[in-house]
Amino acid sequence: MKSFNLKSITAIILISFLFIKCSESLSSEPLSEPILRNNTGANLQIDLSSFPFESVSDVEKEGLIFMREEEKLARDIYAEMNSIYNVRIFQNIAGSEQTHMNSVKALLDKYSIEDPVLEDVRGIFVNAELQSLYQELLAQGKTSFTEALKVGAIIEEVDIIDLIEELSNAAVDNQDIRFVYNNLLKGSANHLRAFVKNLSANGINYTPQYLSADLYEKIIEGQL
Repeated sequence: MKSFNLKSITAIILISFLFIKCSESLSSEPLSEPILRNNTGANLQIDLSSFPFESVSDVEKEGLIFMREEEKLARDIYAEMNSIYNVRIFQNIAGSEQTHMNSVKALLDKYSIEDPVLEDVRGIFVNAELQSLYQELLAQGKTSFTEALKVGAIIEEVDIIDLIEELSNAAVDNQDIRFVYNNLLKGSANHLRAFVKNLSANGINYTPQYLSADLYEKIIEGQL
């Protein structure tokens, strides 16, 4: 959500270029999604402590704090949609978003960065823009099942934009942070494909709202 709401339209137009620019470095980094043994974020199947403890830039701190709540927004919206429509896609992806939240939390803990999710209450955010966006997306998703699927696709589109932007930033160079972001990127691409597939099954040909047509097609074809 950060890239669309806090950055200029020009930054979004440049995402395709950024994707091409960073694709080689992304392909050289691990992409197997971390699996948590519990919801504390403490025990990753791939232990983040195996990565070196590096100094954290202000850019990295800001990104981790934002990403923690951005993943929470996705989880909370999907949990709400599941409670309304009781469809497996929302339940499954909400669970995946919890894993993403836990992965970011593990990094916050490792580097002693204050967690913005002090009390994990659904629909409550420290970031005012995310709070407003949550209400907007929730209202849209409540109108119909297909609109809820579109909301899911929109969330994943913008997550992808934000993650590519983070990974393209030279100030984001810690190995463990890049590892987690790469996994979140892979997860968001999988989620976008799932929402698009479900929209297609319901007779809707989804058109990307924020991704360039070229990058969107690469994702749908499984190139990310």
